[in-house]
Amino acid sequence: MIQQLFDNLKAEQRYLFTAKIFNQNDEYMFRADFIDVLGLIPGAIDTLRVKNVRCETRHEINGCGLLSMPASWITKVETLENITNGKLILPSEIMLIIDSFV
Repeated sequence: MIQQLFDNLKAEQRYLFTAKIFNQNDEYMFRADFIDVLGLIPGAIDTLRVKNVRCETRHEINGCGLLSMPASWITKVETLENITNGKLILPSEIMLIIDSFV
């Protein structure tokens, strides 16, 4: 299941990640540029690596150069096209540039 979340992600592309930290009830969302997932070995702890992080609720991770966390904490990954149901007014490349300045 975890691997399916990351199968079609492209390095350097911006995504909206939803994470749930182990042993906590809260979920939070953050935007970041995907780097890679280290591991993806059955039974191992895989590590998600992202950069240029923006999060409205967990400010301590904003602007960090590199963020890594257990891949199992990620419950959902969305692109801008997923979020808007493919009904973008502006091309996704322009929206990604705008997002990087917000």
